Amino acid sequence: MIDWFALTASFAWVFGLALLLTISGFVRFQAGQTHSKFAVILREYSWQKATSIGLFLVSLGLAASAASWVESAFWVFLSVLSLGAALYWIINGRR
Repeated sequence: MIDWFALTASFAWVFGLALLLTISGFVRFQAGQTHSKFAVILREYSWQKATSIGLFLVSLGLAASAASWVESAFWVFLSVLSLGAALYWIINGRR
């Protein structure tokens, strides 16, 4: 029988990590094209929002698949912080 909870948790953190690596590649490419630094490009609104969402998915997936409550509490805390950052960038990002 398929453990759907474990499958969903693994999908969340793998997808979040893939999103973060894709963002890193795009930002590195854009920094090379514009002769800017990586950190300067990463501070833009769209990249901050996407990075926060990716970090949220990674931390949520790892919290769901954690072995101990301490590890799970850490990932839930990081998940809440990254969700707060994502919501901030979605609501107030363009001001």
